[in-house]
Amino acid sequence: MANTLPPGLFCRQGVKPFGPGNGCNLDICPIEITVYGYRPSLAANIIFLILYLTSGAIHLYLGIRWNTRLFMICMLAGACNAVIGYAARIALYYNQPL
Repeated sequence: MANTLPPGLFCRQGVKPFGPGNGCNLDICPIEITVYGYRPSLAANIIFLILYLTSGAIHLYLGIRWNTRLFMICMLAGACNAVIGYAARIALYYNQPL
């Protein structure tokens, strides 16, 4: 029962749709059966990644320049968190877990 597709979703004949070694990829199985059910926007995620990298660099410069270390560390921690998240979404665009 766990290896059946929801009604209306079909994979190529003979392909196990779920589980390890399933043999299903985005060329032969629909995007709706992936973990998230959609493919993240590559352009938007690259733009936000660049914006957060720029923001982190600016905060690093200003934190050193004006000697506001605690604020700089907090802002850099947030920017690093966002960069990791957007980099993961870019990786998810190319390799959707099924």
